[in-house]
Amino acid sequence: MKTKDSDAEEVTGFDTDVPDVKADGEKNGLPVFKVGKDEFYQNMSHGRKRLRFKSGTGAQQYMQKTKYKNPFWISHDDEKGQTWTRKIHK
Repeated sequence: MKTKDSDAEEVTGFDTDVPDVKADGEKNGLPVFKVGKDEFYQNMSHGRKRLRFKSGTGAQQYMQKTKYKNPFWISHDDEKGQTWTRKIHK
């Protein structure tokens, strides 16, 4: 019979400069957040004035808590296994 440690529920990821926000990775000293296909491509529209991410995701929390000022990366893995990365900066 296995028992569950309270330490096992600890959030994993890379620390960011914002408390309580963990990134999925790090690139060039900036946090990388994994997002879905729709979020990755919808934010590439030329007419889009503000970036939008799903509520509660790491990217959304990071943008909100840094007041939309700190740069970061978003990444998306497509169905072929290829990883696409884009830098977000204001």
